[in-house]
Amino acid sequence: RLLREQGVYLITGGLGNIGLALAEELARTARARLVLTGRSEFPAPESWEQWLESHPADDRVSGRIRRLQAMEKLGAQILVCDADVSDEAEMRHLVERIYAHFGDLNGVIYGAGTLVAESFFGIDQATRHLCDLHFQPKVKGLLVLEKALYGKQLDFWFLLSSLSAILAGLGFTAYSAANNFQDALAFARSSHRGTPWISVNWDAWELQENWALAAMLPTEGTETFRRILSQASLRQVAVSISDLPARIDLWINPEMADETQGADESATLHERPELENEYVAPRTEMEQKLAKIWQDTLGVAQVGMHDNFFSELGGHSLLAMLVVARVRSQLYVDLASKRFMEAPTVAELAVVLNTLIVDVNSPV
Repeated sequence: RLLREQGVYLITGGLGNIGLALAEELARTARARLVLTGRSEFPAPESWEQWLESHPADDRVSGRIRRLQAMEKLGAQILVCDADVSDEAEMRHLVERIYAHFGDLNGVIYGAGTLVAESFFGIDQATRHLCDLHFQPKVKGLLVLEKALYGKQLDFWFLLSSLSAILAGLGFTAYSAANNFQDALAFARSSHRGTPWISVNWDAWELQENWALAAMLPTEGTETFRRILSQASLRQVAVSISDLPARIDLWINPEMADETQGADESATLHERPELENEYVAPRTEMEQKLAKIWQDTLGVAQVGMHDNFFSELGGHSLLAMLVVARVRSQLYVDLASKRFMEAPTVAELAVVLNTLIVDVNSPV
């Protein structure tokens, strides 16, 4: 077991949804002393009550404050710091502040990263700037923090990598590469040093508190986290909510989609979730066919023509590959994955497919 009762743990990205979930687990099971970092400035503890009184209940910062207060009631001590993990001066200052405040540091949980939309792009769109959106926090930041902690004796380093390092995914060019770096660094450090480095390739977490098609619940994620830290010998762990070899096979041969994935004709479909967009029924024959493919793949009873596959319906890269494969096999249109990423609603995709059909049938 790697965790200590009232141990001191640094969680980079600790104010994000996953970071907070792991912090809550440490507060609940070990009454830990926690250092939570984020890139944005966060209200000081002495102003929390004033913030809560002056902001609506659904304010994002208010929600975080209430979660931090609940951790303190469990016996945890919390230090919140805003810091850029890729900045050497800020990381040196952070380390000094941790030791001045708590007198020790027992482990690092490294979850720094970004999920901004522009950081996910096809390999043909890759530029230094776009790749750095992931490389700065996940690669440079990790090396900078390791340097800042040089000579300090820790019980473990726990890296929040991603299953995309194994499966990749549409638009995951730099994200997958950055997570592969973390896996490789953990292997190298564990092979030559006494301190355990554990890299965990997480599957998607369900964090919207509404519905999930293929993701872990926070309770499942935190239980997995606890179990991993109870095994001191683990170095890399892939966490997949379904058969991982089958998912790899599906990436290699997406034409297997109808045989191995998705809802079939007789499967029970989920009710349509509450979305910002009202349901608008597909109008044309093409839109109706696409909506049916999306419904079968996502397991949703109603898909409207303006519902976004990714941001509203919970679709992800693997499900996108299934849609592309089914469009090719059922509609006989050679749809490229990139075109689907650029047209994530039934209405938009119908326009793309109709254009492709016209182009194919046009005389040369």
